Amino acid sequence: MRKLVWVMIIIFCFVPCLKAEENFTFDSEGNLYQFWLEPTLETKVLKLAKSINQGLSFSSPFILYTFTQEVKSVNLKLKKDKDLLISYVGSQEINLLIKREPSFAEFKPQTLFLTAEAVSADFDEYGKIYLAFLSKNPQSKLNQIKYLTISHFPSLEAEEEVKTLFESYEEITGLNLFLTSWGPAIAWQKPSLDYKESYLMLSLDQGEHFSQPFLLKEEFYPLFFLAGKWHKMTRNGQRIAFEPIIFPTPSAPKLVYPTEESVTKNSSMEIIYYSFSTEPVIGRIEISTDENFLPQKTWIFEKFSLPGTNEVHYPLPFPLPEGTYFLRLSCFNGLSQSNFSNKIIFKTDYTPPQLVIISPTTETWAKHEVKVVGKVNEKAVVTLNGTCLTPEADGTFNSSLTLSPGENRLFLCATDEAGNQTTLSKKLTYLALAPEINILKPSTKDWLKPGSTLIFEAEVTDPQNDLEDETEAKLDFFKSELDYSLVYEKASQKLTGFITLPKDLEDGKYPAKVVLTDQAGHTGEAQFEIRIDHEPPKIEKAFCFTNSPFRFTLPLADKGAGLDPSGTLVKTSGTSIEVFASGESLVAKIPTPLLEGSYEVKVLPRDLVGNAGELSTFFLQVDFTAPKLILFSTPEGEIKSSKLIIEGKAEDEFLASVKVYDRQKLVANCALNQGLFRTEILLTFGNHEIKVVAEDQAGNQAVQSFNVFTQYSTTSLLSSCQSGPNPFSPGQTTYFTFDLASPANLKLYIFDLLGTLIWQREFKNLASGYHNEISWDGRDYFGNLVKTGVYFYLLQATSSDKVELRRGKIIVLQ
Repeated sequence: MRKLVWVMIIIFCFVPCLKAEENFTFDSEGNLYQFWLEPTLETKVLKLAKSINQGLSFSSPFILYTFTQEVKSVNLKLKKDKDLLISYVGSQEINLLIKREPSFAEFKPQTLFLTAEAVSADFDEYGKIYLAFLSKNPQSKLNQIKYLTISHFPSLEAEEEVKTLFESYEEITGLNLFLTSWGPAIAWQKPSLDYKESYLMLSLDQGEHFSQPFLLKEEFYPLFFLAGKWHKMTRNGQRIAFEPIIFPTPSAPKLVYPTEESVTKNSSMEIIYYSFSTEPVIGRIEISTDENFLPQKTWIFEKFSLPGTNEVHYPLPFPLPEGTYFLRLSCFNGLSQSNFSNKIIFKTDYTPPQLVIISPTTETWAKHEVKVVGKVNEKAVVTLNGTCLTPEADGTFNSSLTLSPGENRLFLCATDEAGNQTTLSKKLTYLALAPEINILKPSTKDWLKPGSTLIFEAEVTDPQNDLEDETEAKLDFFKSELDYSLVYEKASQKLTGFITLPKDLEDGKYPAKVVLTDQAGHTGEAQFEIRIDHEPPKIEKAFCFTNSPFRFTLPLADKGAGLDPSGTLVKTSGTSIEVFASGESLVAKIPTPLLEGSYEVKVLPRDLVGNAGELSTFFLQVDFTAPKLILFSTPEGEIKSSKLIIEGKAEDEFLASVKVYDRQKLVANCALNQGLFRTEILLTFGNHEIKVVAEDQAGNQAVQSFNVFTQYSTTSLLSSCQSGPNPFSPGQTTYFTFDLASPANLKLYIFDLLGTLIWQREFKNLASGYHNEISWDGRDYFGNLVKTGVYFYLLQATSSDKVELRRGKIIVLQ
């Protein structure tokens, strides 16, 4: 079987008359041909002239074919290696002549008994013929364009019913059909006043459905499709030129799912989007591990949809590996490509969160309330016996669980953003014997002065109900005996009283323990802290800075109870200033805006326990001016290195730091030498947004930003990918060969033209090395031989966090 070659140039020859009966066509290599019918004494001949320089000059014409009957219209298609198809109308019948040999030898016409005024046909490399013809309905007198497909020449068996694509009472001329990679296209002209209107109908699914006719705004000569755009051939005298045709850009699809920053655990993920086209379109789905959609890291899927299909669903033919992905959409209506939709980022996550119970560690518990402490390794919703908990930033969480006497069940569930779940269960047995004490006062925020009296209050649970009213509790204090009185009241089930503290206690936190014993001798106890603070707040710095004319943070610190905003007095320029708390700091709110400069501030500090400091003074520097930042050089848009040196100078009287960020992450805190700085950062392959930030002590910033694309040589995981024999016949074997730089998991997918997955193979931990191969015998999932046609394959290699893709095309011939 002779190997057939697909060529990207897709040609269409319309048949307007440049001069009498003069027509043009192209072959699949881009050569231009002029053909015409020329009468002889006895018949007509079809003459042909070839141009290899896009019409600047033509070869001497020669007779391609001599007709032995009347010829009303003729059309010609040429392929590579001189394959050709002549379609013509005799008296009324359609005739086809097809030649698939290396030379223009004699060949015999085949007749189709269909009544026609004009005909145009084209054929693919498998011999299938696509045919359009013009006829008139004898009843309605409508001129009709009809279409059908014919099986492999020379059998000439119709594969489907004849379809009527267009009809009009007006004259139709210039009928022409040609093939694109998506299917047949048909063009014609109609008269309109002093010129002819040109029309074009397209099929994007190999002739199953056609668009409505597109009305082109001007007459045109032969058209062709190249590099994603339509071009027309124009002629000015003897000069021929090719000009792009600009069609309106279709609306981009709107993505419905996945949503921005969504996480999914669905291995059979479905892409959902809205299509706004009133014509058939091919939706293009691009999913990539790279935000710039580099070809070797991008999957491309196509989905054909008819008008009226507003919500389009496309199930991915295979599960995406776990990771982070970028997605964008576009569509093609046969005339032009839409813009891309907004790029979104999403994640696939098939791994359940890791959940551990830190406390309790034992199954037997002597108290009715247990503190549950645990940790989850990722962002997740955690529930304890159905109650939702809020983990901290590091994943830890804690909560209290009330136990009933006897056996209890602790049930924890963690659900991550993708919906993966992990559950843990623990049995806890509550041995309800000793009294339980839950201290209410003092709280963990209470601070006291030495020699003060502490009010004590606690709730008591008496599981045996044998605590006598007015039972006294015992207090253990680490240092000495304290003057205290703690008494249990049975009616309220509370332990209350007072504790008098020694006058010689130093600042700090002191452990204490209260003990309560019931009549059976069961002892309950509870520990708490007594916090002592007698030191007033102090000024930390003699200078502080602000870049606000209305407020500044006081340079005060307190090691104990904390600063008291209502008890702290502040003045500047003789004016009292309002103070409010912000976290552990105090912020002064200035009634009259301050100008740039230095101000003296007086402060009388006080803490929350009542310790007052001395009247102190510090200086406030008000600074609104940002540093001056100069970069000595910035790189071009693209560099070939994984390292980038950043150097420059920052000027400011109160300069604090110069920092470098890459993709919003801090990568360098530069050392400063009289404002000069120099640092080297490492770059990965791809696009980087570099930001250099100089900041003074008041918080004013100067920023210099630039983008750089790093493209340096890296070892490819997957290389030397080939397939062959190509084409091959189903039932025989073709091989996919490749080299692996390191051990990897490998997947091979094969799709038909509509994007349906028909076959796949998967290999785990394939060894590195050269000349690996996978075979395919041309059968689908169910063991059936696939039909003649073009199929696409996708080879995916995964090693650690690295994923590489290779794609190609296979031709299957019966």
